[in-house]
Amino acid sequence: MSKVSSTISPTSYVSLGTWDEHRPLVLSPLDFDEILNNFCTETYHTIHRDPVQQSVWKDSVPRIARSFDFVMHSLLALSALHLSYLYPQEESYALQALLHHQFSIHLARKVLPRITNENCSALYIFSMLLALYVIARPRKPEDLLLVGDGEITSWLMMFRGTRTIADNWRESLISGPLAPMLMGGMQRVELQNSANNPLSIGEEQLMVLQGHIVKATAADVRLSRIYSEAIEELRKSFMAFDIDQYNHGTTDAFIWVHRVSDEYLLLLGGHTQESLCILAFFSVLLHKTKAKWWCEGWSAHLMTQINRLLDEPYRPWIWWASKEVFGEIKV
Repeated sequence: MSKVSSTISPTSYVSLGTWDEHRPLVLSPLDFDEILNNFCTETYHTIHRDPVQQSVWKDSVPRIARSFDFVMHSLLALSALHLSYLYPQEESYALQALLHHQFSIHLARKVLPRITNENCSALYIFSMLLALYVIARPRKPEDLLLVGDGEITSWLMMFRGTRTIADNWRESLISGPLAPMLMGGMQRVELQNSANNPLSIGEEQLMVLQGHIVKATAADVRLSRIYSEAIEELRKSFMAFDIDQYNHGTTDAFIWVHRVSDEYLLLLGGHTQESLCILAFFSVLLHKTKAKWWCEGWSAHLMTQINRLLDEPYRPWIWWASKEVFGEIKV
């Protein structure tokens, strides 16, 4: 069988995966068909539980991918990673996932500086596929997901870049193939902002945490504001989870990731004790979603790392969050 080969130069996205310039990219048409079929029949419905959102992932996203190579390779990377999860004895799937992932970044870097009405939907969905891939790939023991080496991770910067695309190309996005996805996202945010239910246990515990943090940062108005804003955004997600008709999924937990400030993330990169305590409550959200394969184990992993980094006096601040995550998980 003939094979398609292409050699890729190294990229600067070290945390996303680097390309060995001496290794050619070799992809079999058979691999391509199998991996694409897996996405269209299996992977798509693991991303979101809402049927409308699932239809976008099943139909609209593959159509966009057929017109934009960087989306196609990002889609194939996620699907190959899914196959690797389903069939861990087949090592070739993990390799194919990495190759497609690196190639997608190489191609996308050429397009990112020139966002237009024609490619904004493609870049928007590419950012989401990239985030899903990075979350789903094998974790390092010290991985905190959102930050690394004291900085905001590259995948998160790109994922949060969807806000810029949504703000500047809103008309094109809402009238394009991703319209149901965008409208659904706006409805979820509106629900978080407008719901007025009795306080859930999670919200009550967040208020307790906020009391500790306000007292600890009383001498620094800026720090107190940053932490309070991060807690308020997280409280909205906890509130939404307690609304019966709210069709939440794992992706909804990441609304907080999308909206929390860069100032908070930089503090988290510095492993400040207060920022780590807030992240512990985000771990509870991940645990509540009963996550699909691509987010499996992240809640326990994050909580383990947070406990490792927290000084003893701060650990009682997250006793409830730890109990929620580890109550059903053997560690």
